[in-house]
Amino acid sequence: MKNKKLWITGALLLLSLWTWAQPGPPADPTPLPGIAWLIAAGAALGGKKWWDKRKEGQPPA
Repeated sequence: MKNKKLWITGALLLLSLWTWAQPGPPADPTPLPGIAWLIAAGAALGGKKWWDKRKEGQPPA
């Protein structure tokens, strides 16, 4: 029984050390990924269309 607990403890210790060996985050992350630029452009275009309709006096659809 004591030998089994020792093996389990050793295996868990080894497993926890293995998880620390994962690489860290990249040094130079991209400020905005491509999909964020597309979302921002779509929001800007929609906002401009809404603003133009508002200036014309038409209710926004």
